[in-house]
Amino acid sequence: MVAPVSPWAESPDRSLAGQTQTIAPKSRRPRIRFRLFWVSAIVMALLLVSALLFRANLAGGPQHSPVAVAAKALAILPFQDLTEGIRNETFADDMTSELTDKLRKVRGLHVPSATTASSFRNQPGTPTEIARKLGVAYVLDGSVRKAGGRLRVAAQLIRADNGAVLWSETYDRPLDELLMVQDDIAGDVTRTLAQSLDGQP
Repeated sequence: MVAPVSPWAESPDRSLAGQTQTIAPKSRRPRIRFRLFWVSAIVMALLLVSALLFRANLAGGPQHSPVAVAAKALAILPFQDLTEGIRNETFADDMTSELTDKLRKVRGLHVPSATTASSFRNQPGTPTEIARKLGVAYVLDGSVRKAGGRLRVAAQLIRADNGAVLWSETYDRPLDELLMVQDDIAGDVTRTLAQSLDGQP
């Protein structure tokens, strides 16, 4: 005998197949959304970190960021020309360069170049703040003034960590004794540094 086959016998299989075809795409959608969510979160986090680093670089400045301070290091800041009615930075710059060259010859003393120090001529900040940016423990700054055939040079040596003035002097000499004044300043600064650094490694 052949059992009668109802025309509805295959309908459950077809209905299940149809359900499988329609449910499968829906089951993948949450996974795709989950992955997109985490990818977006990672991208946003990277962008945020990059923005913070960029802002920190702008705030600190790439050229004058603070560096480790060397105990036996001295920066000679640009001397100012205080001559009345005359603004002659060349004369003051020559004084700065000559003193830099003389003190760079002192054994064991690190002195940044005059060009490096001159970049802080119009920069805001105290000598101690500039010293920290240059990575030095001491700063020498001063001024020059000319009147007739006379020359007045004032200089002071500052300790960067506390702003204390270790030495200061004013020299009144004939203008033709400029080189002698430079030698005197270099000698006095060297002796003062030797006393300040006595006992330091």
